[in-house]
Amino acid sequence: MTLYIIIFISALVGGYLNGIGGFFVWGIIAFVAVLLVGIILQKISGGILPKKVRAKTASDYVAEKSDLITSAWPSHSSLERTKEVQRLLEAMYQRAVSESKSFHPDAPGELEHFVDSANLVASEQNSEETKAVAEDLINYLISHPLWYGHVRNPNNLLKGDAQKSRVP
Repeated sequence: MTLYIIIFISALVGGYLNGIGGFFVWGIIAFVAVLLVGIILQKISGGILPKKVRAKTASDYVAEKSDLITSAWPSHSSLERTKEVQRLLEAMYQRAVSESKSFHPDAPGELEHFVDSANLVASEQNSEETKAVAEDLINYLISHPLWYGHVRNPNNLLKGDAQKSRVP
């Protein structure tokens, strides 16, 4: 949402400096610039979620839940399974970011919002095995120290829709 504001302000400046044509030209230039910066930053970090957090969380999860992971991806190597978990983590966080209605940069990471978004990603998985992994991963993230494990009792934070949609 903040990016739209940046584009709109750029267009207003262009309109002020160059009239109606400047409004559209500066708006298009700002849109392209924001798009390119986003693509570059996503390529550098490997996604929206920081690479180190994604890698550490995925490797911890694969080490702890190897039987469940193996049932979902039996033909994959250990490294490929870790990459699949990283893909799930990234998809969950991307959904939380895209579904966020708040301007605050921490909003996608709020527990209620993240759980709702992550459950949507889990429900979209192709097989029952990967759906089970995604649902279990949500519960795992609630207690992982890099995610919500630092909160004294994260289950008390769940309210409303997030409580209803939380994986049992």
